[in-house]
Amino acid sequence: MAVTKLMVSQTLTIAAVALIVIATPVIAQEDDLRDQVESIQSVEQVKDDIRQLMEFRDQCSVGSCWNATSTSICSAVGALDIRVDGKIFSGATGWTDEVLPISETDLNLMQLIFSQCKPTNYQYWNFGQILHVLYEPTPETDQQIRSTLGLD
Repeated sequence: MAVTKLMVSQTLTIAAVALIVIATPVIAQEDDLRDQVESIQSVEQVKDDIRQLMEFRDQCSVGSCWNATSTSICSAVGALDIRVDGKIFSGATGWTDEVLPISETDLNLMQLIFSQCKPTNYQYWNFGQILHVLYEPTPETDQQIRSTLGLD
């Protein structure tokens, strides 16, 4: 009985240490993500970021460059969704200390952009997770978004 308790105690100690080691990068990543979200000061800032990402994506068009910029477009909308208290797609509230205002026009634009974000496992090894989201618009929707952003 004493041996069993000792083994259980050692196993729990090892598990706790392993959890701390594994969780530390996740906690650091969570802080980085919070900083990224909280750094958004306006909807216009995100629109500028999306414009730049779309222009950059046009230049690389294939491979990991295309994948990273396509994912970044969707991530920008996702981060903005948090700052506008879930109005774009999640409906989640209370995730940010300071909720940003968003006009009806910008809300419609961001919802349209997000509607073109598709789940994929393409080049999963570059993302540290199997499933991520890519901006893959239809040609018609892409033209509409670009026009609204002043990229035509």
